[in-house]
Amino acid sequence: MKIGICYRDSIHEDLINEIIEYVDFIELMPDITGYKETKRLLEICKDKNIGIGIHCLRSSLGSKEGIYRSAIEQYAFYSDYVEAEYYSDHVAYSHMHGVYLSKVFPIEYDVENVLIMRRNLEIILSFFSNQILVENITQNSNYSLR
Repeated sequence: MKIGICYRDSIHEDLINEIIEYVDFIELMPDITGYKETKRLLEICKDKNIGIGIHCLRSSLGSKEGIYRSAIEQYAFYSDYVEAEYYSDHVAYSHMHGVYLSKVFPIEYDVENVLIMRRNLEIILSFFSNQILVENITQNSNYSLR
């Protein structure tokens, strides 16, 4: 078993030196982690032999319109820069008609959306050579496959 944290400046910046000894990896969020903080965390992770993953918010993996390609291209570049062991995002959509909706929205769990996720993940595979993790997000209703 490994233990990691999804790093957020507002929560972890002042604590990172105290907690770094207790984690096996740090998950960076390119949507909210700036260049200087990324560079500082890379140095800490290399010094302590801590793995890095990236967790993204704007991929729109569950979108019927397809992935949000410009975000994916930026994530792929960031992933290469930090030498991430994995890329992750949500079973959700975050864009509609090319506009960011300011959060991720869950999709219904039905056959149509499973096929959409499959199509979108096949495209994602062409951008990342490392592992791809997909995370469920909290939903107010349970949906079953029909």
